[in-house]
Amino acid sequence: MLPVIFGLSGACLTADEQAFFRDASPAGYILFARNIENPQQLRALTDSLRNLAGRADVPILIDQEGGRVARLGPPHWRVWPAAAALAGLSDSPASTDLDRAITRVQCNYEALGLELAAMGINVTCAPVLDVPQPDAHDIIGDRAFARTPEAVATLGRACLAGLQLAGVAGVIKHIPGHGRALSDSHESLPRVAASEPDLAADCAPFVALADASMAMTAHVIYEAWDPAHCASVSTRVIDEQIRGRMGFDGLLISDDLDMKALSGDIPARAAAVLGAGCDIALNCWGRLDDMKGIAEQVPVMTAEATERLARACAPLRAAEQFVAEGYAVTNLSRRDCPVPGVRTLTTDLSDTESLNKSCEALKAMVTDQSGPSVCLVHNASLMLKDRCDTTEDAAMLQALSVNVLGINALNRALLPVMPKTSSVLYVGSTLSEKAVAGAYSYIVSKHAQLGMMRATCQDLMGRGIHTALICPGFTDTSMLRQHVGNDDAVLKTLGEMNSYGRLVAPQEIADLIVWAHHHPAINGAVMHANLGQVEH
Repeated sequence: MLPVIFGLSGACLTADEQAFFRDASPAGYILFARNIENPQQLRALTDSLRNLAGRADVPILIDQEGGRVARLGPPHWRVWPAAAALAGLSDSPASTDLDRAITRVQCNYEALGLELAAMGINVTCAPVLDVPQPDAHDIIGDRAFARTPEAVATLGRACLAGLQLAGVAGVIKHIPGHGRALSDSHESLPRVAASEPDLAADCAPFVALADASMAMTAHVIYEAWDPAHCASVSTRVIDEQIRGRMGFDGLLISDDLDMKALSGDIPARAAAVLGAGCDIALNCWGRLDDMKGIAEQVPVMTAEATERLARACAPLRAAEQFVAEGYAVTNLSRRDCPVPGVRTLTTDLSDTESLNKSCEALKAMVTDQSGPSVCLVHNASLMLKDRCDTTEDAAMLQALSVNVLGINALNRALLPVMPKTSSVLYVGSTLSEKAVAGAYSYIVSKHAQLGMMRATCQDLMGRGIHTALICPGFTDTSMLRQHVGNDDAVLKTLGEMNSYGRLVAPQEIADLIVWAHHHPAINGAVMHANLGQVEH
């Protein structure tokens, strides 16, 4: 695989591009306004890129921040606000103002991400984590969420969470920080003469979000670190600062090679950023001669970069893996599933009429299906903040309706018609067998799921259908982040409660679900996926 993300020349692939991309096998693609005409054309284009790559998870990027950086717009797509306008914060916001901004940002980027996902775009180059300074060039300006590192980090996290809910990955940029640059790196090479303490403040949002899957470098010289080279081509900045002090171990992508901050011809620039330590070179303009020159000069992707790319582009849902295996996948949810090839039955599990209607539709589908097996995954999960001494019956019923009664209705409708070699997988929680304070109804319902799984195993003896309860530990999901108030310190503490010192990745749970479906020997098992939690 070539460690480059390429742009395209127009609204569809030319014959020459198809031949080149097929031979070069680039890591991914990036789209611009010149590639976009209408929804039907755009979806056909992204489908053709996936088919050409032969990878369902091939990264297809776009710059869709909102505000002045947006490649999709009217009349076919919404106008999204710039980050600063969306946040609407003063330089010293009250905690309630910041809480409201977090909600706005997450909801905004979830909706923006759903637009992208519907078009087959799975990566957007956002959020901007730069902290703008009063005397700096306005190339960043209102693209930044705020003027304090703390607020930028908090809202950047909310942006990533919203995108994740939509099934879209974000790229944090421009690491290690573009907010002090006195010129636009599209037009010239900025030099930043700031002190180490000032640079540390600029880096703070990137440190806070060092667990992000992808980052884009800044074409900026930081004199305190390397007075001779901009960050994108500086081994010292990448190794010592980005990978070292900041602790970023995700996929590192250069900013566009065509920007005037860089020197040399385009292939030489690609070789320079990769030689300095970037995992991927970004070549946006779709000029075939430049792309061929890059392919001739750069080496194949390193093993380390390949592993980072796999982590960055790993699907966030087991649905993608089942689709890749040829399964017909149906999602029951109030939201559409953005994964290509997945059908959504819009369902409110707490509403009897809605649930019964979906059960009948699913029953007909399972009865008519010609595949060898069905995998029924119960992943409904409603978590309320409540206690045993204050929870009202209505709240308990709300949790049980989603987490228990919905499962029961689906089992009643589908188990009688599921064929041999099928599976029923319950996605529980570490709290299916334990408890913590402040999540009373959730814990009650998760313990109930354990009982349901064990009863399922016994009741289906001889049917050739196996079951298991998968119990994720503290997993890096938007639900967990919302439950702890998006408090990074709390999340860090939770991550340190296992032998690996980190949160479980959503992809690890997805892998386990798919594996469990294919291995009936686990029938009746409780599978703890918590990285080995510390026992007290």
